[in-house]
Amino acid sequence: MGLSLAIGVALALLTAVPLAWKWQLGIFRTCLVVAVLGAISGVAVTAAGSVVPLGATVSAALIWLLTIAAACSLLAYRFYRDPDRTPPRRSDAIVSPADGAVVYVRRSRAGALPVSDKQGRAYTLTELTRTPLEADDAIVIGIGMNFADVHVNRAPIEGRVVCRRHFHGLFGSLRNPEMVFENERATTVIEGQGFQVAVVQIASRLVRQIVLYVREGQGIALGQRLGAIRFGSQVDLVLPVRPGLRITTQVGERLRAGESVVGVLEQPRTPIAHVASGGSSQSEGALVIGEHVRGLALVRSLGRRGIRVWTLEPPGQAMASRSRYSRRTLPWPEGGEREQLDYLFGLAARHQLEGWALFPASDETTALCSRHHAALSAVFRMTVPPWESMAWAYDKRLTHRRASEVGVAHPKTFCVATSEELFRLPCAFPVVLKPAYKREENRFTRDRAWRANDRAALIARFEEACTCVAPDVVMIQELIPGDGRTQFSYAALCVDGHPIASLTARRTRQYPVEFGHSSSFVETVAQPAVEHAARRLLEGSRYTGLVEVEFKYDVRDRRFKLLDVNPRVWTWHAIGRRAGVDFPYLLWRTIHGARIPEVRGCSGVRWVRMSTDALAACTALVRGELSLSTYLRSLAPPIELATFAFDDPLPGVLSVPHAVSSRLKQIFGAAGDPVPAPIERSLQKPA
Repeated sequence: MGLSLAIGVALALLTAVPLAWKWQLGIFRTCLVVAVLGAISGVAVTAAGSVVPLGATVSAALIWLLTIAAACSLLAYRFYRDPDRTPPRRSDAIVSPADGAVVYVRRSRAGALPVSDKQGRAYTLTELTRTPLEADDAIVIGIGMNFADVHVNRAPIEGRVVCRRHFHGLFGSLRNPEMVFENERATTVIEGQGFQVAVVQIASRLVRQIVLYVREGQGIALGQRLGAIRFGSQVDLVLPVRPGLRITTQVGERLRAGESVVGVLEQPRTPIAHVASGGSSQSEGALVIGEHVRGLALVRSLGRRGIRVWTLEPPGQAMASRSRYSRRTLPWPEGGEREQLDYLFGLAARHQLEGWALFPASDETTALCSRHHAALSAVFRMTVPPWESMAWAYDKRLTHRRASEVGVAHPKTFCVATSEELFRLPCAFPVVLKPAYKREENRFTRDRAWRANDRAALIARFEEACTCVAPDVVMIQELIPGDGRTQFSYAALCVDGHPIASLTARRTRQYPVEFGHSSSFVETVAQPAVEHAARRLLEGSRYTGLVEVEFKYDVRDRRFKLLDVNPRVWTWHAIGRRAGVDFPYLLWRTIHGARIPEVRGCSGVRWVRMSTDALAACTALVRGELSLSTYLRSLAPPIELATFAFDDPLPGVLSVPHAVSSRLKQIFGAAGDPVPAPIERSLQKPA
């Protein structure tokens, strides 16, 4: 039966993957769904085989047939669903008429309304030359819909249908630009707010019908259903240029029909500084610059409390934006700090986000928000402290200097300017090389630590690290023996150095096992020595905000030694909700002026990231460091899963293919890491 199952699933994958590519369903997502459905079909065929004898060929064929049938049924459900949508309560809003991704936003002169630009050629919707929009300059927003998008289209404004035209066509692929004029399409012109807009529904190869739900002369509400278009399609929104019209969307943004605001008619409003300082929290939300698990836990923490959350999604980090609690997703721009700041200020101006809380989730975005705290705080509520209070935690060299000043133990650490100094460096081996901070992604900052067992390896590793960062950014530190079971963290929300919410945890497993990119299994524990040392460091720095202070127990002298300080949300911060300290929500309340009584998280709560912890556990099992029974007991409740949640399942379902994809990109992309130019240097240098 095993061979029949393998053959049946393989055939199903061969059938489904080309269609997934064609219909833009996502290759990894499709493979995962087909594998699960194949396993279920295998169980069903096995049960049937116990009643009626089935040969291997027949079993494989049945598994293939059942898997494809189930996948088609699931896809049909996804395609024909028609969820309710809640339009924004704004009289100046223009909402998206379709679900999908923005493929272009361009301005057109009077009479020329481009729909598609294929192979350098622009094509005009000729039917609009016979509508009241004929003489208008216009903004054309193209929205590409894939097979899995909701295909019910909605009214972008409130008004009256003044024109409805339906053209039957040839149903060719929209990859051929001429098909814009040969395929079936329908154009609906709506008049409201003193001007007219057009919604153009364009069919694709498999389409045999565009259904229109409205008629000429009919009144229509904002977000009301106006029609449906079948299969992968395109919808264009044509807006005449008017004084005060602002387009608030951009290419690449994912939209939801009837809810996502793509433009507004400008209205006089209160100055930014006044709104930011005195706006009501009831009308405010949170902008999360999402990064993988950290961003996902932020979105869930705030969204579960009814707070409106928008996600700014860095390239290749789509986990947080897949949460049902993310109301809207916008791309986070690559580039320098100036471009990113302009982007944030532009978002606030276009979408009226003054007074929203800004939650960065990575080292880079946290440093950006901290460095430009004064400017950003005039618009947003800040969740990180100014740079003068942040720099000591961001730069590990300054962190260890601060630890020495307040009497907190830490590993012996060295910094050198040239490789020649390494010959006389008074260090005991093995040692580790670490970046003092992470300003950009490269193989050194991505790996976080490189081991050197002797001086020759140290020199070679140092020279390699200097191709990624400046020499004075490379830290050389004694290696403290021990695995994750000797690693502890104190996590807290502090106000002026005083922790008002905290917990202590042991980071029992990590992956990779020796120098983990992040923890894979964490459990809350009572460890007063760790708490005492961390509080001394934080109180001495008068720190305000969320922070994780990492320690490692040194069996050689029986002391907990400081490893690192993370002045941002950490990978496993979701454990706080189950332990009684929901850190992001408590921070939200704090920045809105609430007084929070001091609270400590309870012990015995676990957090696990299964996609990496399975690998870490397998490594430990092979080495004989972990028994299977101990591993299974560690997964007993109460436990918080990093990605899967019953009230928000999609990020967890997609986490495994996402992890595989990310790992492959790291493996095949590591050799091509460029040398940064110019190489970043810190604002302060340790003595």
